[in-house]
Amino acid sequence: AYEHCHKVLFVSQFALERTLQNLSLEVRDAFKVLPNVVDTAFFSSSILSRAKATSWKFLMIGNFIPRKNHALLLEAFAFVQKQYPSVGLTIAGHGPLMVELQALSSSLQLKNITWLPGLSRIEVRKEIAAHHAIFSTSTIETFGLTVAEAQAMGKPVVVTDSGGVRDIVTQETGVVTEGSSESFAKGILQLIQSYDTYDQETIRQSAKRRFSSEVIMEQLHEIYDQALSSFH
Repeated sequence: AYEHCHKVLFVSQFALERTLQNLSLEVRDAFKVLPNVVDTAFFSSSILSRAKATSWKFLMIGNFIPRKNHALLLEAFAFVQKQYPSVGLTIAGHGPLMVELQALSSSLQLKNITWLPGLSRIEVRKEIAAHHAIFSTSTIETFGLTVAEAQAMGKPVVVTDSGGVRDIVTQETGVVTEGSSESFAKGILQLIQSYDTYDQETIRQSAKRRFSSEVIMEQLHEIYDQALSSFH
């Protein structure tokens, strides 16, 4: 299938490189990175005023499965709460590890933790708007849609280097950490301490230039034109 396609699209450079490696494929002109589209509603959502810095609220959205690595998040948050006892964390999702993770949260004596069920896209926008920043602690992601959606709403992010997020997060939009609880805790503290340097409109425009439907459709038109021209 790969060898006979005129174009093969990958949602990130990481996804492309990993596929080539796993299948022992050579790089071809037919292989191209085209990011996922972020729904226009996220760009049109109004940017809410910043909450008071004395009541930090952070959000992670992701099902309770091993790949999302919630245990690392909770361990890192325990470290953060030693310095900022009032900091809050909302965790949204569902899955087989939920009871185990809630038990871990209790054993770490975490405070101000809110557990939410899986969210609709409208609810995702509402929750992103109500928090200072969005987290992702995944071990691997080919893209990282909620990270891109958060940036479309002008919110900075703290993420582990799970692969696909390299195409999404820049120095002006968030923090990328190594995959340990210590590194992630340091990333959260770095975000808190430098939060005022993140400009919401700059973050939003960065996402819009890369992930809006207009930009992606323009690239798709070009891809189809190139593929179709090969028939003539």
